[in-house]
Amino acid sequence: MLSSRARALVGGLALLAVLRLWAVGAAGLGDDEAYYWLWSKRLALGYFDHPGGIAWLIRGCTEVVGSHPLGTRLPVVVAGFLLAWMLGESVEPEHRPAAILLGLLVPVFGLLGVFASPDMPFLVAWFVTVRCAEGLLRGATRAHWLMLGAGLGATMLFKITGVLLGAGLLVWSLVDRDRRRWWATSGPWWALASAVVVSAPTWGWNAAHGFPTLWFHAVERHSHAVSPLAGGAVWLAVHVLLLTPPLMWAVLAARATPRGRMLMWIAAPTWLVFTAAAFVAPTKLHWWAPAWLTVLPAAIPILNRHRRWMNATLLVSGGLHVSVLALAAYPPLPLAGLTAQLRGWDGLVERLVADHPDAVAWTTNRYQAAAQLAFAARDRAHPPIRRVGGREDQFTVWHADSMPTDGPILVVCAPHLPCTTGDFEGLVCDAEITAPVLLLEGRAQRDFQVWRCSSLP
Repeated sequence: MLSSRARALVGGLALLAVLRLWAVGAAGLGDDEAYYWLWSKRLALGYFDHPGGIAWLIRGCTEVVGSHPLGTRLPVVVAGFLLAWMLGESVEPEHRPAAILLGLLVPVFGLLGVFASPDMPFLVAWFVTVRCAEGLLRGATRAHWLMLGAGLGATMLFKITGVLLGAGLLVWSLVDRDRRRWWATSGPWWALASAVVVSAPTWGWNAAHGFPTLWFHAVERHSHAVSPLAGGAVWLAVHVLLLTPPLMWAVLAARATPRGRMLMWIAAPTWLVFTAAAFVAPTKLHWWAPAWLTVLPAAIPILNRHRRWMNATLLVSGGLHVSVLALAAYPPLPLAGLTAQLRGWDGLVERLVADHPDAVAWTTNRYQAAAQLAFAARDRAHPPIRRVGGREDQFTVWHADSMPTDGPILVVCAPHLPCTTGDFEGLVCDAEITAPVLLLEGRAQRDFQVWRCSSLP
């Protein structure tokens, strides 16, 4: 029979699961979520921005439960609970409830387990690999090495930055004399072979297309400079707000334990690469998440021995988590800027289909807007959707980035993705058609910009 504490934990997890499912079903897709859904309609071994793993998961789930926001996000929601459970299994029994709740509620992990992106499945594969590395210390059999390599390869089916985990494992194997002896055995080479086989879809697709994913992450993403002061501010905000100060303190304190030192060696390359990048180029707030996750099994027991700090961390994180979910699912008036991209696309598509049935293409210059249009029009007959102009992306790979010439073309722009007809060469356009879309039973209104155009002869 479960203890009262265990029953309370199970009840809390069930309530959180219901809340997450309600929120992910009620909120419209974000721009990148719609982009990944669009990938899932054209399955491939890889894509321009990321490997193919997230598209495969979305396709499998939507085939079963349907192409709607819940079906698109459900694989990530399941992965989020799986990661929290594995985090609980990585610590002693007395620390498991705290570990599970931290994995679900701390902002950097909790929110990645709600909205569809490659990050949460990537973190699951990452954490499995780290646990396999710890298992080598108890017995380095061939099976252990093969599992380690398979986990490492699996990270690269979701994000190409899984190579940083490989770098961390290499560093960890070289800093200790006993672990250096492994390189005189066949074990590491079995792991390397396993990683190559599992990650082959990613590297094979990239080789066939000129390595666009590698170029995007190594060069394009860091091509816009930021001041060191601004980068430092982002770095500090990320570590203080997303990880929370008590947990950040516990992560740093973990270096005094043998397990903490081991895990920090594995995490070091990831943390150092993104810290260096933060001071010279724009960075995403969650890029440090794998490094933090790596060290959490050593940090959580330290924080849990200070119950007031642990309780405060869970309380604040839980309140923030619930607030974000509620804001996404049911935004207040006026329409919140952070949730604006989630709303209005269905109404816009309805207007476009009804008012312009003769259009031969819907065109925009941002992949985000093109993906949102495609998702909103998924159950309707509609003309081809093109992304013309802007940076290279998956539309470039699909050759869906050129302007048609045989009829009326609708140019569509969203408030958070502004564009003008001047962004599209070779078009003659009529006056702008403002397309207001009423949302949430008329509680809010959002305007899209639409131009009816034709190609120059």
